[in-house]
Amino acid sequence: MNGSRTRLAELKAQTKEEKFKLHKDLSARYYKLFKFMDILVVIIILTNFLAVGLTNTLAVKKQPTSVLHESNPVQVVVGDYEQHEQVNYWNFLTSIVFNFIIWFVLIACYIFCRRTIYTEMHLTVMAIFVCFYFVIIGYDFFNNLGFMVGRLVYGWFLKCLLRFSMLW
Repeated sequence: MNGSRTRLAELKAQTKEEKFKLHKDLSARYYKLFKFMDILVVIIILTNFLAVGLTNTLAVKKQPTSVLHESNPVQVVVGDYEQHEQVNYWNFLTSIVFNFIIWFVLIACYIFCRRTIYTEMHLTVMAIFVCFYFVIIGYDFFNNLGFMVGRLVYGWFLKCLLRFSMLW
């Protein structure tokens, strides 16, 4: 009985050592892909926090012709807006803390999965998941950022067009 336990422990140790060698060999062959996935994960985290910051801020116009209930904070700078005095910072802070917790769990899962990739198929699946999340979260951020850029460009173009039409 004691010999079988010893043999089982030896087999587990050998399996762990072989998996470590497989991962080390795979990460040496595809080190650029591993680094690329790490960079994408960092970009995903940054764009997600920026999207949360852009989405959870309330701005209102100083002298409104119509009432705005919520808009991106960029409008504070671009248009004739000021920060609303009744902005609920507690909701903003709780959403940031909630994001930190979720991202802590997701990063822990990513690191665990990254260290347990033993085959090219696992590497392909991991790369597809990272690219999928990069597209989804990047879309959310660039949607908010696109609103800001569109407001800047459209506002500038409209002002130039009005000034040019007054010259005629």
